Amino acid sequence: MTVVQHYATNCLENVKVMLISPSQTLASSTVEYCIASGFVKIMPADGRTLITHISNVVIEVES
Repeated sequence: MTVVQHYATNCLENVKVMLISPSQTLASSTVEYCIASGFVKIMPADGRTLITHISNVVIEVES
């Protein structure tokens, strides 16, 4: 189970990220996010870095 810290920056690896706009799915990504500030930094395997608001993403953690 993943522990979420609401006032700290959290980091997840090898997760599936679905961006709402523009619509795309990024598999095997590393995600850094903070619920309190609302930022999400997505680093897919292709070397890009995407930064968006937390309301623009769905993060799927496979257990």
